Amino acid sequence: MNGLEVGMWVSRVARLIDVRFGALCKIKFDLLASEAQLLLVLRRSGRPFALRPTDLFRAQLLTSAAITKQVHQLCARGLVVRNRDPLHAGGYLVQLTADGLRTADTLLDELLREGSAADQIAALWTELEPEEARVIRGFMLRVLTISEASAKEAQTVVKKKRAKAD
Repeated sequence: MNGLEVGMWVSRVARLIDVRFGALCKIKFDLLASEAQLLLVLRRSGRPFALRPTDLFRAQLLTSAAITKQVHQLCARGLVVRNRDPLHAGGYLVQLTADGLRTADTLLDELLREGSAADQIAALWTELEPEEARVIRGFMLRVLTISEASAKEAQTVVKKKRAKAD
């Protein structure tokens, strides 16, 4: 197996999971997958369930414009609010509302329910021998670590090219 095959395999699995997640978000919550992910990032941040837009676009690997659009949509639905950030003059925090927190919690329950994609993956995992599971987990963590470093490096190159263009 070469690097291209591994990349294609991992990418295909990720897309299949994304398709299923997107359908769940639209059908059960009338949300785009990216909007649901933003709610989950805020939920995962812990009380007071608020983050700066910069933290959100870094967590989701999206542009600031994409986050701004999502925040606008979620504000219109009453799932998040914008509050002034007391630590950054002129900045703001995006915070879950009570409805946003309920939606995020319900979404998490749905993602973890019996028969969900996560449940099916867990069932497959239990069929592995302990040594197989250890090797696969180690491999996946290594691929993730290398991929994150490579993505960070690529972002740095893009920023330098943009700076030169300006």
